[in-house]
Amino acid sequence: MQKMNLLKNVFIAVFLFSAIATASARNKYLFEYFSTSTLRLAECSPHVMEQ
Repeated sequence: MQKMNLLKNVFIAVFLFSAIATASARNKYLFEYFSTSTLRLAECSPHVMEQ
């Protein structure tokens, strides 16, 4: 029973990952904007912590 649940979770994770990958491939502009904004947030957060 536990093994079946694990397999199901892995399948769902792979399915979600592939869906996100295809969506990001289609909406490359959106994906790039999201990744750059995330990088900017990551760069800004240490400065915020210092103050």
